[in-house]
Amino acid sequence: IRMDEWNILTQMAIGQTNVIPKFPILNKNVGIDGNNMLMIGMTGVPVSHLSALAKPATWGFWAFNLQKALAWHWWFPFFACFIVLWAFLIRLFGLDWKVASVLAITIPASSYSVVFSGHPAYTVFFPILSLLLLDSILRNKKLAITVFLGALLGLSVAGFILVLYLPWQITLIYLIIPVGIVHFLYRKDEFIFRKEQIIAIFLAIVVALVLIGSWLIDTQDVLRIISDTVYPGQRATSVGGDIDPWFMVKGMISPMSIYHETPLMNASDAGSFIWLWLPLLIVSGLICWEERKLHYMPVAIIGFGVLALTYMYIGFPKYVAELTAWGRVTSYRLDVSLGLAQLMLMGWLFSMKNNATIDNGVFNLSLISIGVGFVITFWSIWLFGILPVQVAEILTPGYVLLFSCLLGFMSCLLIDLHFKLFVYIYAVLMVGAAWSFNPIDLATKIVNADKALLREIRSEGLENSQVRIAVLDMHQWRMNLVSAGLPVANAILYYPQPSLWKNLDPNGNSKNIYNRYQNLEFTSHDLHDQITFQIDSPQLDLVTVTIDPKRFDFRKLEVTHVLTSPRNALVLQSNNSLQQIVKNERWLLFKVKQ
Repeated sequence: IRMDEWNILTQMAIGQTNVIPKFPILNKNVGIDGNNMLMIGMTGVPVSHLSALAKPATWGFWAFNLQKALAWHWWFPFFACFIVLWAFLIRLFGLDWKVASVLAITIPASSYSVVFSGHPAYTVFFPILSLLLLDSILRNKKLAITVFLGALLGLSVAGFILVLYLPWQITLIYLIIPVGIVHFLYRKDEFIFRKEQIIAIFLAIVVALVLIGSWLIDTQDVLRIISDTVYPGQRATSVGGDIDPWFMVKGMISPMSIYHETPLMNASDAGSFIWLWLPLLIVSGLICWEERKLHYMPVAIIGFGVLALTYMYIGFPKYVAELTAWGRVTSYRLDVSLGLAQLMLMGWLFSMKNNATIDNGVFNLSLISIGVGFVITFWSIWLFGILPVQVAEILTPGYVLLFSCLLGFMSCLLIDLHFKLFVYIYAVLMVGAAWSFNPIDLATKIVNADKALLREIRSEGLENSQVRIAVLDMHQWRMNLVSAGLPVANAILYYPQPSLWKNLDPNGNSKNIYNRYQNLEFTSHDLHDQITFQIDSPQLDLVTVTIDPKRFDFRKLEVTHVLTSPRNALVLQSNNSLQQIVKNERWLLFKVKQ
């Protein structure tokens, strides 16, 4: 379901272990010119490079065998995010460790995080860790410890930058920085700023700059190529205002929608959080009103929520979107930052529970909570009612009524300050929705190419470095061969490779089509015109080269072999540039005549 993980990141990571030498910067098995593996973001892949210090999800590939390394690669984001959020809730809001652990698990175990293979949790991990490290640095008097924490802070900042996914990074920055400022202002009496802190912060800056600088040195040429691409380099500025009104119940339908894909949403787009912004806003306002005090922490959090929801539902003027960098944010990628903001607001409310006096004040909490509960229930039913037909048809009336009442009941609990019961219900709903989404199994210990395929390729004395395979029609084999350590001409290419397109399109007539991040597929079809191939881009990140199997000159691909489906045997035998080597029930291998 999550092809970016199972068909790209995991395959590339395994391919890095099977290529010789291991963990190269430029993996020559990926495309004719090779692919710079430092450009792979999110959890990244193992690369023998200084910047790998800032990619902790890949550390297992140096420490363990492939099976355990893949387990580390998969599980690190979930556990790391949980641990830092747990510590964050305890430190910033003084929550009991048990309540903090229940709340903390709702981010990494949320539908949104799970369906995105843990990548949102990995992105959250770094800024939260950075905030905690800075907090510790400013409270510690021992030079050795502060220096160590400073080095970790530099690694964490660099790790956040190297996630390389702006929609999550930009919005998290807009949330974390104000929250951090408020925290440091509130706790300023606890902090010290002496030479130990100056040294630690200076070291953090140096470490981050060295790691990012080393990464930039070895990617600068590729970055120039990417900046000139149609996608993502010259992607149009997003101005927001395009989210659906029913977004506020998106998390309530996730238990169904992530398992039943519809024409409008795949599983990744269907995952979300249970949104409780209205009752959280009300109870926060009641506390501030009753105490006659404006608390800056909820102001910072709610301010971000208002900013994000305004962008999603109303939009920003284009110049504002460009100036603030929100133009690089798409509305349907704001769930993780909004979910984290909601968690922070819950943490603040729970920390205020013992001091909150609204239950003894002029407000009748029971009446307010019941009223808000009914409003939220009927509002949810209305939102469910405006779902597109393709989404609504996977839900039953009983499901809609049950979850609408649950949302109303949780809202009632929040306003009535019954936080403990609320936390458990909220956590069960958040964790339970995606509990069974990713099946748990043991990873493979080794990945090898088909022995019969290797035998035929090497029968002419060719080594892997002398081989280049074009995969025709059998699209999943492209990345499978990369993971098995075999050179492939067409694969997932993070940027266009000039050698291939110079051969196919020497005049650059089709540059706007292939000048992009590309899932490059070779497919066969009879072309009745004079042309022997055709280049198309049916979707933003897909480039298809349709080849006439009888007339196309496969030497243009600079490959030694063509791997294809047995059903293509008869038509390809008439191609003058190919010589059939071997055929079995699963695949057919041709040698390209030189």
